[in-house]
Amino acid sequence: MLIGIRMSIAASACCGLLVGRPHGRRRWQRSDVPVLLSLGIFGIAANQILFVCGLNGTTVAHSASLSADAVFVLVGAAIAGWSG
Repeated sequence: MLIGIRMSIAASACCGLLVGRPHGRRRWQRSDVPVLLSLGIFGIAANQILFVCGLNGTTVAHSASLSADAVFVLVGAAIAGWSG
């Protein structure tokens, strides 16, 4: 669920950057949409599958530290003053 929300926000940001870019560059075409969607879907699936396979091949302590990665990023951002 959370990955879907994160990817939706990222896609919206990318579309916003696309709309605000200067003209003269190649514009998106309808034929680009299926390619981009399939790359996004399979990229996320491959990421999650490989992540779980990697967790399967490690110890419990290392798995816990890898799973808590988002917490480490949040704490680091709070210390640096980057979080809201």
